[in-house]
Amino acid sequence: MGDRDHPGVVFDYTPTRERAGPEKFLEDFQGYLQADAYVAYDSFFTDPERGLVEVACWAHYLETGIIQGAAAETALQACLAIKRSR
Repeated sequence: MGDRDHPGVVFDYTPTRERAGPEKFLEDFQGYLQADAYVAYDSFFTDPERGLVEVACWAHYLETGIIQGAAAETALQACLAIKRSR
């Protein structure tokens, strides 16, 4: 996972959705961060000096309506196929 310059991806599990767990884990991190659309995580991205860049997941991105028509349908079907394959 990742890319040539960033060959790893880290997943951190906490037993609750409370912000305190991710806040502690990310305290020194700067870079791209994918988080679900849970409102408690929004504040990670409101301070530019913190250095976190929000990366949206395709499922939420498709819901925005930015991608429309055949491209949206193709992307949606791909996301659903991935979800079903788990």
